[in-house]
Amino acid sequence: MLEKKDFQKIGKIVEESDKRTDKKINSLAVAVKHGFDDVDKRLDGMGKDIGTIKKTMVTKIHFNERLDEKMADLRGDIVVLLRKEDRKLEALIEKLKQKHIITDDDVKELHEIQIFAQ
Repeated sequence: MLEKKDFQKIGKIVEESDKRTDKKINSLAVAVKHGFDDVDKRLDGMGKDIGTIKKTMVTKIHFNERLDEKMADLRGDIVVLLRKEDRKLEALIEKLKQKHIITDDDVKELHEIQIFAQ
């Protein structure tokens, strides 16, 4: 059977083992905390980056909308100018026809090449 001394030795061994285990657990806890702190810092940085990306996206969307509007305006301006040139060409064809400089076949051909058909 075990004597009192044996139980005391066993108690000391268990106590020393508990102290070593506590130290290891504490150092593991500190390492885990540092790891989580680093992750928190990186996530904070990512949050700021995401905010910047969102602002940029809104700016790009706004820019694209404005660009679409400007392109539509430009198309409209071009159509107006082309119609004006078509009217000038039509007037010229009419004058040349009245003065018998061009034939009816010439008039027909010129009408076919106009941008906006008559």
